[in-house]
Amino acid sequence: MNAKTTDDDKNEIMKDINRTYQEMGLFHLESNKNIMCNVLLLWCSHSLSYRQGMNEIVGVIFFTYVQSFSDCQEQNPTKIENDIYWVFKTIMDDGDHKQNFNYSSHMPIDRIPLIRYIKDLTMEKLKYIDEQLFQIFEQNQISTEIFLMKWIKVSREYEIEQIQVIWDKMFEKFQTSKLKFLDAMILTMMIQLKPQLLKIEFINNFEVLLLFQNYPAKENYQQMIGQAEKIEKQLRALDGISWLEIIKRFNLGYSLSLYFQKN
Repeated sequence: MNAKTTDDDKNEIMKDINRTYQEMGLFHLESNKNIMCNVLLLWCSHSLSYRQGMNEIVGVIFFTYVQSFSDCQEQNPTKIENDIYWVFKTIMDDGDHKQNFNYSSHMPIDRIPLIRYIKDLTMEKLKYIDEQLFQIFEQNQISTEIFLMKWIKVSREYEIEQIQVIWDKMFEKFQTSKLKFLDAMILTMMIQLKPQLLKIEFINNFEVLLLFQNYPAKENYQQMIGQAEKIEKQLRALDGISWLEIIKRFNLGYSLSLYFQKN
């Protein structure tokens, strides 16, 4: 819990705000920067310390708000801050997205919620959805957290208007599944790059990072949303599978028998 924020916190937040969507003139205005900064200061004063990436989320919310109200500049800044704050709070608290920002240099890596989330995403869900891609990562010892940490916290691989469409779909399912659509979308993004990945002669962390950090498949994002919806249904089926079925499907029985033989 972060009991209060300081001038240092404000400076750190503003440093990132000054880099947020600077390709758009809307984000150059000091008044708009102050609104976004105040939202983050308020939330961080009651929750986690500020982490890079939160600024991007507030940026998308602010952009959407301005689109919804053409007279945004004439509105009371306090009202704008309140509205944006509650949307941000819903994503972070009700959607439990704050766990993906809950880390520190003192926390053991295996206790960091984001790392545990990534392991679940790759070791269980990816293996269930696309075992071939899972085996590529596994056999080549690819550190998927290098790019997935960025993907999960912020969808900067897409243009802001595309992110809005993805978020619309996510919020459409929010009451029943919170941000679980994010899992399906990330898996879809990974699977979309499998053909390019298979063309790499010697697959290694560097080559994978080059491919995945400069995401090339954003043009067909509408098609990817449709694919993600199909994957989401498959993941719901996975949630209903018993441990016995998981052991059979993933051949864990053989792995466990080897483990007990060695120990």
